[in-house]
Amino acid sequence: MLERVVRQLACPVCGGSLRPDLPRRKMGGRLRHADLGCRDCHRVYGIQDGIGLLACPLADGHDWRVDPAVAEALPDDRRWREYLASLPPEVPGIYDEIARRLRAELEGVDGLVADLATCTGHVLRGLPPEAGGRRLVLGLDPEAAPLYAAQGALRRERRYTSISLAQFDPAHWPLPRASLAAIVSFFGPLTVPGGPRWMAEAARTLRERAPLAFGTLLSEEGTATLQEARRLRLDGLLTKAHLERALRRTGFHLETWEVLGEGRHWPGNPYDPLPKRGDPWRYVYVRARRGRTPRT
Repeated sequence: MLERVVRQLACPVCGGSLRPDLPRRKMGGRLRHADLGCRDCHRVYGIQDGIGLLACPLADGHDWRVDPAVAEALPDDRRWREYLASLPPEVPGIYDEIARRLRAELEGVDGLVADLATCTGHVLRGLPPEAGGRRLVLGLDPEAAPLYAAQGALRRERRYTSISLAQFDPAHWPLPRASLAAIVSFFGPLTVPGGPRWMAEAARTLRERAPLAFGTLLSEEGTATLQEARRLRLDGLLTKAHLERALRRTGFHLETWEVLGEGRHWPGNPYDPLPKRGDPWRYVYVRARRGRTPRT
């Protein structure tokens, strides 16, 4: 992780500042391996092979050793192409459009920004390096393994200059209040558990009037899709009413709500637990700002 980003982190439990203890440094101002100790509650977190492991404290007995095969794993681009080929013909183009818009949201933004549900770096791999170091990007994901794949791809494509990656708990972000200039997410509302809780954390960590932008899939009440989503704890933001209510309750003002595609005939495939075959689906692009609408 970039040292400049590490200095902006906070303990996800108490909010105290984190300090690196005896880090082994790597060229380019990055910490490759380090323990990060909280100045206030004294919990300890780790950086392993450049990835921040900030979901749970070491003091609770978690083992942060990473399988070298995982750390060197390549993103499975072949599997991604197979997945795209299994979808309704209009959907791959929608995915591309959502990713393009999310990258555009970060153009010209100064300061630290977050990519929620980074996974293997679908958005970040197309993000051009920021000239002059004005923007720093923190990719966050609940799972560590795909972050190592993203790291490898970003390095090979020479897009890793201003990017850091970290595993996190969606309900307890490792960032202080009002520290982010923007948040983007490629289907985070669908894939990150505990939707309303992470949205509250997004509101806490965003600056006043800073944007939250994401693409997501929606279904409807009474569908098998929603029943399955409840079983997976992914139903909190899966209907229009749920999503609008969560935005409003966490202090976001909705600016953009655009339906990019919809249908009823989602093919069955081994990659998608949602939506269920035959249920209605809708892809939307959402942009909201933290804070109330300014008076005119």
